[in-house]
Amino acid sequence: ASPEQGPPSAEQDTRININEAGPDVLVQLPGIGPSRAQAIIAEREQRRFRRVEDIIRVPGIGRKTFGRIRHSIRVQ
Repeated sequence: ASPEQGPPSAEQDTRININEAGPDVLVQLPGIGPSRAQAIIAEREQRRFRRVEDIIRVPGIGRKTFGRIRHSIRVQ
């Protein structure tokens, strides 16, 4: 029997950490331009994102955008 596969290690995890990424990295997400990247940074400076769903707090990011980026982001 093969060992249980846990979550991907940091080296394998290509998702973007929305609590740490700079604007140059955030704009790589689909539907995120420079102004939304700045809005993400401004929001996390007020209150860190605890779950990926928290990105919906950012003005201009709704459920549709979240649906496009949810598999590309992480919070730690």
